Amino acid sequence: YTCACGHTYTADEVAALGHTHVKQDGKAPTCTEAGYTEYNKCSVCDVEEGKEVLPAAHKPGADGVCEWCGNVPVATAEELIAALGAGKNVLLLNDITFAAGLKCPYGNSVGVAQHGGVLDGNGYTLTVTGSGNYYAIITYGGTIKNLTINSGFRAIVLYTPVEDVIIDNVTIVGNDIVYGFNTAEYPTLEGIDIVVKNSTICGWVSFAGDYASVSFENCKFVQGTAYTNVFGRLVKPYLSTTFTNCEFTKFAYLDLSALEAGETVTLVGCKVDGVDVTLDVFTTAEEDPAHPFTYEAPAGVELAITTIEGGVSFHRHACDAKVTTPTCTAKGYTTYTCACGHTYTADEVAALGHTHVKQD
Repeated sequence: YTCACGHTYTADEVAALGHTHVKQDGKAPTCTEAGYTEYNKCSVCDVEEGKEVLPAAHKPGADGVCEWCGNVPVATAEELIAALGAGKNVLLLNDITFAAGLKCPYGNSVGVAQHGGVLDGNGYTLTVTGSGNYYAIITYGGTIKNLTINSGFRAIVLYTPVEDVIIDNVTIVGNDIVYGFNTAEYPTLEGIDIVVKNSTICGWVSFAGDYASVSFENCKFVQGTAYTNVFGRLVKPYLSTTFTNCEFTKFAYLDLSALEAGETVTLVGCKVDGVDVTLDVFTTAEEDPAHPFTYEAPAGVELAITTIEGGVSFHRHACDAKVTTPTCTAKGYTTYTCACGHTYTADEVAALGHTHVKQD
């Protein structure tokens, strides 16, 4: 009660109502989201009572596979090696560092061997220590994503993959990396694709085999510190390859010396040292500061270099030969025709001349 003079007092007290509890359902946690137990919530003032938070966590079954995300969560090198060797989907829980202890078919030391499935780095880093020509990862097929690899004379090596190889959002940068991504030169099963996207690769990228397709998209190619020359080899494709929206370091080297007959290498929407890749940026002379991109053609064969929409195409002709035999008055020659439509004649043979036979 308050008077106009300022006097005030309280009276006529009424007891507190107490909360009107309404039971709320609980929520089970998942791999990435916390859950909570059943609890009471007041329908009048929204005060919560008895709510316990259940932290996010994986729920591995007897085989180690999480019942919720389908991955094998791994925190140690031993867990990583075992899960990848079994072809399971793997999710890193932290950075992992260990010494290369496996052996590849060549006998080189290897950190881990992937036999299919998905290696999800989950944003963490894989560090494999070793010496000489050692590998961080050898893959027989599968997906590698969201991972940083900062070691290995060879970071990722493909060896006779039995399924598609997909590299997505992978950063390969390390002081001892010479080959960032390359393949063993062995036949593969038909229909195998190599897809590399959204990745940064330092060192030499070289790949060979009977793959259905090879493509790089939104990738950055940089020189590793293991190279001492400024004009270093970066990419050596043996077969048709497409580069889309990729970036190359200044003085990049495109080695096409092993490009097989009939194969094509295209660069669309690409840049070298921030400059659009066109015919004008290329040179065949090494250590030419005026041109940021050097390419090497196969020795002794014709290589077609053309402008395409948004970029450049390199094509090594694979020509079928059709022999036109000489006649008495016309010379002979061979016509060479490539599937791309290119044609030329060579190997001329002089006209035979008449063979006179006296008649009565």
